[in-house]
Amino acid sequence: MSDTITNGLKSYFQDTNFVPAIEAAPDALILNPLLTTLAATPEGDATRVRIPFISEDPTAAVVAEGAEIQAGDPKLAEVAFGTLKVGLIHRVSNEAYRSVAAGQNTDNPTSEQLTESLRRSITAKLDALFLNEAKDAENVAHPVGLAQRDDIIDGGTITPKTLLTPLIDAIATISDNGASPTAILTSNSAWAKLLKLAYADGRPVINPDAQTEAIPQLLGLPVVRNAAVPADTLLVLDAANVVAAASDIDVETSTDAYFGSDCTAIRILSRIGWDLVRPKRTARVKINLAAAASTGK
Repeated sequence: MSDTITNGLKSYFQDTNFVPAIEAAPDALILNPLLTTLAATPEGDATRVRIPFISEDPTAAVVAEGAEIQAGDPKLAEVAFGTLKVGLIHRVSNEAYRSVAAGQNTDNPTSEQLTESLRRSITAKLDALFLNEAKDAENVAHPVGLAQRDDIIDGGTITPKTLLTPLIDAIATISDNGASPTAILTSNSAWAKLLKLAYADGRPVINPDAQTEAIPQLLGLPVVRNAAVPADTLLVLDAANVVAAASDIDVETSTDAYFGSDCTAIRILSRIGWDLVRPKRTARVKINLAAAASTGK
């Protein structure tokens, strides 16, 4: 295999690349089809996304034979939200960067380590924003983290006494509101607490076999686990109700910024946004295993 030495010609050795978000951060929650519907690709500065939807379906009616059929009158609406610009500058030695570009350093896999490090960093930030971004009182279009919203259904608290009843009721409530739940989102520690729930005779509430599955099922819904979910929290989501926007990830390199230290700067930029079409089709349930234990059967 021959080696290629770069000569600085940008047409051959580009310093700017646009990577699809799903490739750069494939595990990001905002790109998970169980949780969201990717509806737009934002471009430009301070982008605002507008997504139309039908807020009220037209009503069908029984029509007498030969009578005129009346036109339906669907109610049109839109969900509008702002986007957030996410950026990262990573400094790496030119030797390490060349191994990334070559992708052939098998003795010391710097390229794999660096690529995975950047991917984890991007993913962690996207997840933190999607779940925990605080409300901006001065900007109503500012996207608010799903776990921080105060307008979704409060499903109550799971305790050793209630067991899974609050979660069952939360799923039923948002379903009655028109949702088709697609997933339960929680943290690994919260999932571990759910697995510890037991009846009075010691039998586990959740089948232990669920622990062996990559994406376990609970009450017929896949359980997606992520460290960014606040402690002791479960979110019941309908992916069609969570609309999201994510740009391609802009990756640029420069040898100028750190020329004196023989390093390359890698700059990563992306833009994301999200909102709920109907907040009452999303529910939050808490867990508190310190409450009084069940005395039931």
